[in-house]
Amino acid sequence: MLDLLRVSFKEHIVFREGCFAENLVHFLVSRQTQTDPPCNEHKRAAYWFYRFLSIVYDTYVNPLFWTERMRGQALALGRLHDSTLHVIDVGSGTGLTTQGIVKSVNAGQVACVDQSPHQQKKAKAKAKPELKVCTFSLGDAEHIPL
Repeated sequence: MLDLLRVSFKEHIVFREGCFAENLVHFLVSRQTQTDPPCNEHKRAAYWFYRFLSIVYDTYVNPLFWTERMRGQALALGRLHDSTLHVIDVGSGTGLTTQGIVKSVNAGQVACVDQSPHQQKKAKAKAKPELKVCTFSLGDAEHIPL
């Protein structure tokens, strides 16, 4: 049981058992300083993380954690039955979810936003021609560039 995590000499975070999401948010917020914009440190780390992970993302990561079957089930909840919808896929990554979206929505009406240019490069690759007419923008959920 984890009652206390020492983050630095000046900070302490008390973790509540069984409250993972609340604990994670509390941890991330406590790591910010007054001078840093929110989560910039994490965004820099994510940039480098995805720079290298994007090379094998579709081959090794998606098959373990986000399969086409899972994608189909998740997108069914979104009720994307209207082909005239305009959709923003925030955190579009290599485009696996976007490939599912464009099965129901006109690809020209889908905007893909991701913070990783490396992930977006994979999404635009020749292996995913159905995404060619989607709009791609660099950004994140805090700063959607539309």
